[in-house]
Parts: sequence; structure tokens; C-alpha cells
Amino acid sequence: MVNVERASAILSGDNETMYKDLENRREKAAENLQFEEAQKFQMLLALARHNGKIKNYVTSHHALVTALDEEGGLTGLVIIHGRLVKTMHAANTPAGMKNMQCAAKELYIKMRGTMAAPSAEEIDEMLIIASWLEHRCDELTVYSLDHAWSTAPAT
Repeated sequence: MVNVERASAILSGDNETMYKDLENRREKAAENLQFEEAQKFQMLLALARHNGKIKNYVTSHHALVTALDEEGGLTGLVIIHGRLVKTMHAANTPAGMKNMQCAAKELYIKMRGTMAAPSAEEIDEMLIIASWLEHRCDELTVYSLDHAWSTAPAT
């Protein structure tokens, strides 16, 4: 019964239950001086947290991701359901940013609900995009397409 509850919690998106379970197992193994076993649980915990971040980026990311380009302008990536659907360029000015945001929002509204299930190739691309976003999050500004625009980027 406990395993069914654990599986149900994980499938419903309750990753904290899974993390706590792995942490508890790691601690028990360490208390019993089973250090190799504790290390396995630590590696599983790290992998689960990493995969959880990627899953969130891939499945729910509807965003305009912007960065400064080599010419001093802005490059924007429109990502819907984790898929790169368009690359945009604009001047690095408030007007350029606003135009890019409006165009990205219009594209999102137009495409919302029209995308089919991803193919195997698209899933690979989505994972690459998710990994790229995660590793460059300090260099990028992410504006959510799900919410009304504000002057502050989405967190």
C-alpha cells in the first residue's frame, strides 16, 4: 500500500514526497554504515531533482527567452510547450523589447491548443532546449507567455 501511495504521489506531480523518501532512505543507510547504499540514494536524489527541473521546462514552458546578441541587439526565442517555434531579433531598446513581447504573445495565442503530441525527434530537441535553458539561466531573461506582460521578467 505504501508503494502505491508513493507512485500515486509521484505521478500526480508531488516530487517532494519522492525526494523525502530518497532522503530518508539515504539517511537510514548512512546510520547503518551502508555508505555505498547511501551514495546510491544520493545519486538517485540528485538525478530526480535534475530530471524534475528538465521536465518542468519541457512540459510547461511557454516563454519568450531573451539575451543580448553579438551586435548589441536582442535575440528572442519563443518556446511553446517546450518547443522552439520562432527566433526573433530586435533593437535593445524598450520599444524593441515591447515589440518582441507583443509578437511572441500573439504567436502563443495563435498556436495555443494546436500543437500535436511531440515526435521522438521533437522530444530530443525539447530536452536539448531544456538543458540549454537550465545551464544558461543566469544569462537569459524569461518572460512568461501564460501571464499578462509586466515590466518584470517571469521567475
